[in-house]
Amino acid sequence: MIIAGALVIGALLIGWLAPVSMARLGGRGNPGLELTWWLALASAAVTSIVTAGVLLVFGDHPHVIHGPWQACWAILGHPHVHPLDELVGVALLALLFLAAVRVAQSIRRRIQSQQRAHRAHLAAVSVSSLSRVGDVLWLEHDALFAYSIAGSPGLVVASTALHRLPGLHLDAVLRHERHHLRQRHHWMVIAADAVSDTLPRVPLFRATAAATRTLTELSADESAARDCGTDAVAAALLALGKSERSVALRLRRLSASAGSPPRGPLLVPHVMACLTSSVLPAILGGALVGTVITITC
Repeated sequence: MIIAGALVIGALLIGWLAPVSMARLGGRGNPGLELTWWLALASAAVTSIVTAGVLLVFGDHPHVIHGPWQACWAILGHPHVHPLDELVGVALLALLFLAAVRVAQSIRRRIQSQQRAHRAHLAAVSVSSLSRVGDVLWLEHDALFAYSIAGSPGLVVASTALHRLPGLHLDAVLRHERHHLRQRHHWMVIAADAVSDTLPRVPLFRATAAATRTLTELSADESAARDCGTDAVAAALLALGKSERSVALRLRRLSASAGSPPRGPLLVPHVMACLTSSVLPAILGGALVGTVITITC
C-alpha cells in the first residue's frame, strides 16, 4: 500500500505542480525538447497511476509472475495487505479503463474528421478547384494562408496569393508546414486534446494540450528558420496575419534564437527528459511519504 500510495501522490503532485514549474522554466530552450518534457510528464503521471493500481491488485500475489522478477515483485508488494487494497486497486484501474475508452473515442473522432478533410482536398483536385504541385495543393484565393493536413500522403494546402511573397518567404511558409507533417505534429495535438477533453480538471493535461499546440508551431518556425533565416520566417508570419498574441510569442522566440549556433543532435536530451519524467512521480511521492513516516513514527 505504501508504494502504491507514493506513486499516486507523486502523480497528483506532477498533475498539479508540473504546469507551474514548466511555465517558469519553459520558453528558453529548444521547442522540440520542451514538447518532449510536456508529453513525457503527462505520460509519467498516467503510468504511475496505472502502476499503483496494479500493485494494489496484485501486490500480495507474487505468483502472478515467475522467474527473476518474483523477488522484485515481492519487495514492491505489501507485507501486510489491507482488505481494501484490492478493492481500491480494481476501482482505480476501472476508472482508468473508462478514461482510456473515452480518450480512444475522442482520438477516433478527431482522426476521422482529419481523414474526411484529407479526402475532400484530394477530391477537389480531381474537379480542378485545386491544383497539385508535388505535395502542395494550390487553391485560387486572394487571401494569404497555408495549412497542412496529415494523411497518406500528407498535404500542404496554400493559397495562390502566396506567390506574391518573395521566394524565400514563400519557401519558409512551405517548409514550416512540411515540418508539421514530417514530425507528425497533427497526431500529437490530437492525442493531447483528447486527453485534455477527457480529464479537463487535471491542470497538467490542460496545460499539455495548450503547450503542444504552441510548441509545435515554434518547432516548425525554428526548422524553417534554419533553412530560410529568421528574417524570412518573421516576415512570412507578419504577412499571413496570424493572431497578434501568437505572432508576438513566435517572433520573440525567433529573435532569441537568431544569434544561436545551429543545434546539434538532441537524441540524448530527449531520452534524458523521458527517463527523468518517468521516475519523477515515484521520487516525489516517495520523498513525501518517507518524510511523513519519519515525522510520525
